Amino acid sequence: MLPQDVMLRDGFVLGIRGEHLQQRLFAEKDLTFQRALDLALSSESASRQQRGLKGVTSSAEVHKTSQLKKDFKHSSQQRRCYRCDGWHEADTCKFRTAQCRFCSKKGHIENACIARRKKTKEGKSSTRQGTHSVNAQSTSNDTTHSDSCYELHSVRERTHCPKFLVDVKVEGRPLKFEVDMGAACSLISEAACHQTWPTNAPKLSREPLDLRTWSGEELRTIGSARVRVRFKSKDYMVPLLVMEGTGCNLLGRDWFSALHIRLHGINLVAEPRQELREVLARHPDVFKEDIDGYVGPLVHLDMEEGATPKFCKARPVPLAYQEAMEEELDRLQKQGILEPTQQAEMATPLVSTVNAVVRKAAYPLPTTTEVFAKLRGGTIFSTLDLYRTYQKLRVNDETAALLTVNTTKGCSK
Repeated sequence: MLPQDVMLRDGFVLGIRGEHLQQRLFAEKDLTFQRALDLALSSESASRQQRGLKGVTSSAEVHKTSQLKKDFKHSSQQRRCYRCDGWHEADTCKFRTAQCRFCSKKGHIENACIARRKKTKEGKSSTRQGTHSVNAQSTSNDTTHSDSCYELHSVRERTHCPKFLVDVKVEGRPLKFEVDMGAACSLISEAACHQTWPTNAPKLSREPLDLRTWSGEELRTIGSARVRVRFKSKDYMVPLLVMEGTGCNLLGRDWFSALHIRLHGINLVAEPRQELREVLARHPDVFKEDIDGYVGPLVHLDMEEGATPKFCKARPVPLAYQEAMEEELDRLQKQGILEPTQQAEMATPLVSTVNAVVRKAAYPLPTTTEVFAKLRGGTIFSTLDLYRTYQKLRVNDETAALLTVNTTKGCSK
């Protein structure tokens, strides 16, 4: 049987929770119970004094969640940037031209989006914003590692992913569909079908289809129909399924090819946003697609003396392009750009024969340095894309005769 002092020593050392203090006691040579007790009391006293110097008034054997705070000192002249939520002037922010991934507006990023903050506050009023870290607080009695913290993972709020909604017309009735790349078929619910077509609904046909959800649950269909869908001012004939029950309308992959929807970031799937519609409504004269609006003098081309008129025959057009060419000529004549004529001294498929005998206007082109010098100090720049610019210019009768175009449908000036 072991002596009482040895049994007390072993029980005391094994009962110590501090791993580092326990290892230190095991490393002691000829350790006695009194020696182990003295070392433990000394370590506990040192740990208590260390916590007192650091201002820790209480301890708890729990895991705490603390928010990481930035200990930055800013002068009274600095303000928070509304573009990125940083501490600098907004005019010098590098995100001046950035586009927000939440509201799609330019001039700020998602971290500083006011709309995102309002959305989060309304949806989850009890959820705190920002990044929180979960730290494990150790209560070891060892002096060396008693205040060690082990950072685990940061807890972030899940970002809201908005739905991709598209407004289309099905058999003349407006419907809103959610674009779903995971859906093999486009479908609407039975309730939406009855609400959209109280009478004269599309005729449904029964087809043996095996449709299932992602979790393997079977979907029951009422029927399918070929419907006329109008999308971006064009009509398409596509299949549409009617499902039992209620649910959102889904635009599946079977409509992608027909409606020319491709999975690229440069293709716009949805209709123009409300902001764009408002701008177009406020300035209809600026964005209308016609050739009216030129109020300057009639254009006149001066010919060189002794210029000989040239009459060239029409170029042969392949049969595959004749119909498209005739439609374009009819459109130009309806808009007043071209006017049919029976007589012409000078005619050509193009105006290249006229260019050779037209008097050139002397105008010195500016150099790159001169152009940049004039742009110095500018802050707002835009790219103007005028609709059919040269076709807006009106010419006098003499010049119109010189610009006669010879086609397979005859001459037009």
